Amino acid sequence: MSTLRDPRLEIFAREYARLKAAGMPASQAAADAAVEARYKGYQNPSKTFAANARKKAQREDVKARVAELLAPALERAEIEIGATVDWATRKLCKIANYDLGQDMVKVPDQISAIKLLAELKGWLAVAKLALTNPQGDGPATLKFERIERILVDPAHTDSARVSTAA
Repeated sequence: MSTLRDPRLEIFAREYARLKAAGMPASQAAADAAVEARYKGYQNPSKTFAANARKKAQREDVKARVAELLAPALERAEIEIGATVDWATRKLCKIANYDLGQDMVKVPDQISAIKLLAELKGWLAVAKLALTNPQGDGPATLKFERIERILVDPAHTDSARVSTAA
C-alpha cells in the first residue's frame, strides 16, 4: 500500500501503529496519535476530539496502513514465540486426542480444545447474520401481504366497571 496520501493521516497511522504495538488500548492510542498528528483541538483534547480520533482509526485506508506497518513486527513475534495457528492447531489436536486413561487431561479440557480448534479453523457457524436484499448490497426489506387487526375479549371482566347504557 505504501504511505497514505494525506501526510497528517500518515503520521496518525504511524503513531497509532506504534502505540498499539506498545500495548496501549485502541481508544487511547487513537487519541494520542491524533494529538501527535496535530489535528484540530490537539492542544486541549476533548471527548469529541477522542471520538473523531477513534473514527479516523476505523477508516479502511488507515486500518490497512496500520496492518502493513505492524506486519513485520507480528511476523517477528510469531517466530520468537513459535506460536502460529498451525502450532496452536497441533497442540489442540494433541489435547483433543489424548488418551483419557491417564489422569492429566480431563474431558472438559478436551471439549474446550475441540471448541477452540473449531473456532481457529472456522468450522463454527456464523454467529451473526445480517439480512440483506437479494443483491447483497443493502438492507433487507420486508413486504407484508396483509395485516389483520384481531380484537380479543378479555377472559374475565369486572362487571362493576361495565356500564350498560340502554
